Amino acid sequence: MSKRFAYQPSWYAFCIFWGSIITGISLAIIIQEEVLHFSWLALLVLIVTLVIAIGQKWRYRLTFGQESLTLHKLLPSNTLTVAYATIESYSSHRHQITLQTTAYGPVSFTAFRRYRAIVAALDQQVPRQKEEVHHV
Repeated sequence: MSKRFAYQPSWYAFCIFWGSIITGISLAIIIQEEVLHFSWLALLVLIVTLVIAIGQKWRYRLTFGQESLTLHKLLPSNTLTVAYATIESYSSHRHQITLQTTAYGPVSFTAFRRYRAIVAALDQQVPRQKEEVHHV
């Protein structure tokens, strides 16, 4: 049985994603305000922005399977499947999780909703990297 979670690839991708949504909606509003009557272009820009945003939010899923975890992307051809045997360790800090893998090197992603559940699922499958504590 698999477990599914929503994620974003990184903090940068998260900022780009939400920045693009805000930009698209703002552009639709600006176009509508500049036109004296109803603007089909503004409506089209708004619809395209929302469809892309919903599509990305729906497609970005982290799935824990029996033998591997899968990072689904917007395009199915970019999906990344990482076998548990290739994950050496992982670390987590402020909703950012980094997997140290032998096949791909470090793989990082960000999770906001159900962050602790993702860490618990990783604890069942992968050894955790010891976090260093620095005292000043």
